[in-house]
Amino acid sequence: AYGYVVTMMGKFEEAFLWGQTALELQKRFDDYVSTTNVANVVYPFLYHLRRPIEDVIKPLLSVYTQGLRNGEILWATSACTHYVKMYVFTGLPLSLVSEDMASFVQRIKIQKHRLSLETVQIAYQTVLNLRGKSNDPLQLSGIAMQEEKFTAEVTSTNKDNMSYVFMQFMR
Repeated sequence: AYGYVVTMMGKFEEAFLWGQTALELQKRFDDYVSTTNVANVVYPFLYHLRRPIEDVIKPLLSVYTQGLRNGEILWATSACTHYVKMYVFTGLPLSLVSEDMASFVQRIKIQKHRLSLETVQIAYQTVLNLRGKSNDPLQLSGIAMQEEKFTAEVTSTNKDNMSYVFMQFMR
């Protein structure tokens, strides 16, 4: 967590090193309990400060699987959303991540983690649009979600609107 705070001070090299230290300590003490929460900070927020963004994809997918296996559903779904967001910006083939996203949506629906589900649905529909698998590439409506329905639901309630902000960013 300190590494994340240090990024706000513009000390990116130091932040990256703190992240590396956290990962190293976790390995050294074989601490499987904190694996998912440490990785959810280090990989999406610190690791790419000095490494290619593609290098966070595999570890985040691994954290997702490990979190599900350990019963750490919140951290698993968090890793999943980080994986999806990071993947979209890597420049890697979107066809590869489409199948993962469809699977994530189904699994997260079972877990009932609303914010993660909405985030993955938005990213999934964005990928589908970019791949030409929607009627209107400028509308986030199709297999993964319906933008009008989503917008109406989110803006009519007092729910957390982070998903709505993410949707606007992806548009």
